[in-house]
Amino acid sequence: MLPTSNCTMSIKIAIILSGGSGSRFSRIMPKQYWFIDREIVLRRILHTFYMTHCFDYIICVVNEKYHQLSSMIASSISNYIHIITGGLTRQDSSHNAIKYLRQVIQQDSLDTSIVAIHDAARYLCTKELIQSSLENLDEHYDGVAPCIPTPDSTIIDGKYINRDRIKLIQTPQIFKFYPLYDSHNRSSNMSFTDDASMLQYHGYKIKFIPGDINNIKLTHYNNN
Repeated sequence: MLPTSNCTMSIKIAIILSGGSGSRFSRIMPKQYWFIDREIVLRRILHTFYMTHCFDYIICVVNEKYHQLSSMIASSISNYIHIITGGLTRQDSSHNAIKYLRQVIQQDSLDTSIVAIHDAARYLCTKELIQSSLENLDEHYDGVAPCIPTPDSTIIDGKYINRDRIKLIQTPQIFKFYPLYDSHNRSSNMSFTDDASMLQYHGYKIKFIPGDINNIKLTHYNNN
């Protein structure tokens, strides 16, 4: 367990998804292990979450091939960051982390827990966005997802649509534990690109809040 948590009395858990192979990045090493601005991408985002002092647990989900390297990176920040192995897809990795939580946290504590899920490739995420996302989860919603408007004209099937209706979803996404757990258990034969869309599909309520245009996802080498 992490030594500090000053946001509320509920247990808060951060899951950092870093299991991607980086195939779109066109480099031997996955993007989350490259140096950008003299710092490893994964270390930067782990440190950002750690320094919010809002989380009782931080779990980093990684490709088995990079488990040792990830452990070294995490231990340079804190010995309280847990490293676990991911799955074949983002959804599998997220589910692995949720199943891991059931093993390390007592059930009565999990029932009232809050879980933040973040893609490590969004390494420019700020403490302010993390805290704002946490603060926006209330009794009326099961999850929170930040989003930004698209600056580009948009077409579907060759026809222009009103871009004011289009929003780009980001992470961190914040969830109450049980709706997240329930949705994953009901989605084993389904495919979702993020956890918020999964919860919404299963009837849970998601609150969309303003994101950060600088919170980009590192997908190509020239993003840095």
